Amino acid sequence: MPEFIELTPETEQSSVQEYGFGGGPPLPKADPCLTPRQLLMPKLYPIALTFVLYLYTYSLITPLQHASPVLNALLVLSQIYELPHLWKIVIHSMHEKLNHYNAVSVYEMATVYNAQSLQIQSLKVVMGKNGICGLWT
Repeated sequence: MPEFIELTPETEQSSVQEYGFGGGPPLPKADPCLTPRQLLMPKLYPIALTFVLYLYTYSLITPLQHASPVLNALLVLSQIYELPHLWKIVIHSMHEKLNHYNAVSVYEMATVYNAQSLQIQSLKVVMGKNGICGLWT
């Protein structure tokens, strides 16, 4: 029956000497800069690209990053990965891009992701488009 031992630096060294493994000097550790890495994201390419661009630049600078569907996806990612800075700049960008064409979808996203100021602003745009603007001014 095999024996189970607790693996500590002392027992590891004694087992190496006992069984003849590792007769030479310890192997150097791999350089993390040279180790290949992959980022697997179950998102569409434009969304993954804009998210990686945000991670590198810490801002939204490309026109692709300011498209409404991409902003919606970035808002979702900011909540999933708990990135408050991304959440703030996406909300700010959504405020800037708000118009009567996207007001309903922006209102929906603002409601789901608890952006009260954006929710109020988009509701004002929706009400203004439908001729009920007098209630909000």
